[in-house]
Amino acid sequence: MDDSSDLKLVLPGRPSPLSDGTPEPVRIVLFDFAVMEDFEVGAGLLALLAFPGEAEFEKRWQAAEALCAWQIRETMAGSPMTADVWRQTFPHYAHLSKGEERRWLRTLRRRLKDRMWAARMSLGFFQEALTNEPVSLPAELRNLSLDALSAYVKASERAPTDSTENFEHRVWRASRPVIHLAAALQVVLRRHAEIPDDIGGNYPLDRGDLHREVIALAEAHEPLVARHMGFGKRPIRLIRVRAQN
Repeated sequence: MDDSSDLKLVLPGRPSPLSDGTPEPVRIVLFDFAVMEDFEVGAGLLALLAFPGEAEFEKRWQAAEALCAWQIRETMAGSPMTADVWRQTFPHYAHLSKGEERRWLRTLRRRLKDRMWAARMSLGFFQEALTNEPVSLPAELRNLSLDALSAYVKASERAPTDSTENFEHRVWRASRPVIHLAAALQVVLRRHAEIPDDIGGNYPLDRGDLHREVIALAEAHEPLVARHMGFGKRPIRLIRVRAQN
């Protein structure tokens, strides 16, 4: 099937040559490294994880802009001599106030924690789908049911104390369209031990090599979702991500 008609470019703060900016359902998100800065790709990935809903297009866009604005502020603070260059090169991120930036980042980081908890719940499913062998479970985890996984992650990750049912709905169900991407990000963070595993504030937005690694692994995860019943009986309409250039 030719998916080219579904390509959408995540390019926060600039007009997109592939999208007119309307909140259409997204099936494939294309990150063009020839057009986007590395920090824009990183911001787009995190914003997509935090706001994957079909009705969250504007929120996703604004969160990505807030991340880009934050990255530029941090860079200018660390290198004041280059501040004028950054302002002239990326004036479209200057419209966000610090208050708006903090508000969006607070929501984004909270949601990213939910995605990382969902990713941890999913890793056993991905491993079994890949190897066709049952995974070894820790003593505290009796099986790979969503109820058991929710209770296990809540207990081991200092998650909020809402009910297991609420936790499953808020964390797992909301993460399903991007579960392949969330799991890929968590695996990449584990591979790179120099990056603290706190996705809320430590993922380096300017590491293009990491972004490519995450995107490639997310693509490899896509067929595995359909091969394991743990992801649900009904097919998940995944938001697929691709790198270009």
